[in-house]
Amino acid sequence: MSTTVIGRPAAAAQAAAARPGGRLAAADLLRAVAMVSVIAVHAVAWMSTPDAPAAAFYGTVDRLLRFGVPVFVFLTAYVLVHRYGDRGIDRRRFTRGRARRVIVPFVSWAVIYLACAAVLTPLRDQIHSVADLGGMLWSGTVAGHLYFLPVALQFYVLFALLPRSRRAVAVLCVVAIPLQLALTGLRATGRLPEGGILGDLDGQHAQWLFVWWVGYYAIGAAAAAWREPLEEALRRHRVLALTAPLLAAPPVLLDLVHSGAQGYDEILRPSIMLLTVAVLAAGLAAGQGLARGRRRRAQLVEMLAQRSLGVYLLHPLLLTAIGHSLQLDGSPLRMDGDLAHSMTAYLLLVGGTLAASLAAVGVLCRVPGGWLLAGRTEGRGPRRETGRARPLPRGAVPVHITSESAVTALLRAR
Repeated sequence: MSTTVIGRPAAAAQAAAARPGGRLAAADLLRAVAMVSVIAVHAVAWMSTPDAPAAAFYGTVDRLLRFGVPVFVFLTAYVLVHRYGDRGIDRRRFTRGRARRVIVPFVSWAVIYLACAAVLTPLRDQIHSVADLGGMLWSGTVAGHLYFLPVALQFYVLFALLPRSRRAVAVLCVVAIPLQLALTGLRATGRLPEGGILGDLDGQHAQWLFVWWVGYYAIGAAAAAWREPLEEALRRHRVLALTAPLLAAPPVLLDLVHSGAQGYDEILRPSIMLLTVAVLAAGLAAGQGLARGRRRRAQLVEMLAQRSLGVYLLHPLLLTAIGHSLQLDGSPLRMDGDLAHSMTAYLLLVGGTLAASLAAVGVLCRVPGGWLLAGRTEGRGPRRETGRARPLPRGAVPVHITSESAVTALLRAR
């Protein structure tokens, strides 16, 4: 039994395989879960019900699914450090390419959402100038989810500037995680000063600034830098890792209920880091099983992950359309009823928005110029091998590599 490597000696092939990069099943799974959690949180806003059990249920769902954006920030560092390692990069080229992939979709969707607000919503009565439109975007009144793109761009610049050795990542964690916990703790207790730099970091615009998310970035960089020992620990404690969200949920829920925080204030509380780390542990552990499982399941998760950015950008429009259709007088479903009756409407709202968004992003990825809205084109990025033999390039020489089992059999025969 043997393997054929195209064109170069086996040592070169092994060196190429050892380079950082390639898709990570756990990252794909976490990205898909974060995407669904964001849709589910936004769908809760439509479930305005006077029924006490239903209101308590949807409030709990809203609070316990606030890990979506922190997971996306984690993945920003996790994937970048995995892909590039501590190798040198062309900082200018890297930053320019990433900026293009972030700024163009941001501007495109900002124009779309602001145009919809100015034409189709009661907010048009509050718009008297272009500055009013910018203020609505900046405060999150319109397109309140787009802040993630500028945050991602800030982390791309940070990635290009900072060293990425294990020692440098360790220093980053020592600085960034306590910094985020301290800032969110001061913010949660109302102890941030009203003036000065710290005061400017707070308020309605905190979500736009990387400093409020930098701890998640540091955790992602550390998880990638020490990926092998982390995966070994997760294999040894798989049950604990998979149940971590259940263990973290009660104290986090208690903190959020007691504080009365809502919206951005929920995400920017220290307790959300505990919930996020628990979800990350479960996702990374489950990703190990996904990598060893059925190929079709892995391909489905990969597709969800590849379209996650486009879904994140697009879904509020489709969520609004589906939500309004469910509120029509002729609709058999009610979003303001008790839990038994409203649950069907909620699941349809989340599932319908997800399916429609995935389909729309799939179309955008394939049409010319669609990347302006989808953030990518279909098929970009590393692909798994399909198992089909590629034709040899002109002049390439097949190199015959004996497999380990064949070598073992030969030694035994001798």
